[in-house]
Amino acid sequence: MFTARDVLAMREQTGVDIVWIARGAIGNPWIFRDAAKLLADATTELSPPTIGEQREALAEHFAIAMQIHGEQLAGRRMRKMGIKYSRFHPDAALVKAEFIAVKSLRDWSNVLEKWYHEDSPGVWPDPRAADEVNEPAAETI
Repeated sequence: MFTARDVLAMREQTGVDIVWIARGAIGNPWIFRDAAKLLADATTELSPPTIGEQREALAEHFAIAMQIHGEQLAGRRMRKMGIKYSRFHPDAALVKAEFIAVKSLRDWSNVLEKWYHEDSPGVWPDPRAADEVNEPAAETI
């Protein structure tokens, strides 16, 4: 499941009581909120997370990673998370490139300050972006 609508579709198509979201939550903690809204009312119009909501989640996620792994390892591990979160930003490709270079709390904070400093609407990611981090690299000739 990669979207809240996928959760609803799975439930409607199979009648299951529980849907496993798993990787769909990577970089998208709002999937749970949105799925709950749709399960309560399937006609609900969902909105992508705002830049402010994204910043809050990104800051909290890095803080938790630092508690668990320390700053240096958190900096490396959180690059993938930043890339996933960036899908919801209107300038996703530029933000993704900045997250790729993150190695420390300072780098992470600089990305947040540069790209997430002002609240505005977010965007829905391109559906093809759901697994872009795990896609094999393009072959070179």
